[in-house]
Amino acid sequence: MVETSRTSESLEKGQERQLSLQVSTLLGCDVRPSRIFLWLGAERGEYQWIASLDRRPRVLRFGRPRRHFHVAGVRASYLGNPVVTIGLAAAGWFRHLRRVKRRV
Repeated sequence: MVETSRTSESLEKGQERQLSLQVSTLLGCDVRPSRIFLWLGAERGEYQWIASLDRRPRVLRFGRPRRHFHVAGVRASYLGNPVVTIGLAAAGWFRHLRRVKRRV
C-alpha cells in the first residue's frame, strides 16, 4: 500500500542512477551500480559505511526526474529505473567478488 508518491518537477542530469531507502529512523541505504552507502539513524551522518566496487560512476546521459514514495515507514526515492539499478549493482558486486576470489 503506497501512502504517498511524487515525482520531482526538475530533471536531474549528470548523476549516477540510484535507489535510496530509509527505514523509519533506524537505518538507510543508497544503492548505486558503482557503490553502496549504508547508515544508521534517520539521515547520513556519523555512522555511515561506503562499499565501493573500485570503478568510476557512470552518469545518466539524459535528465530524469527523481521519484519518491512512502510505504509503511519506509521512504524511498530513485533516479532511473530501480530494477535496472539493482541489476547493474548485483552484476558489479558479482564481478568484484570474482576478482577478490581470484586474488586469494
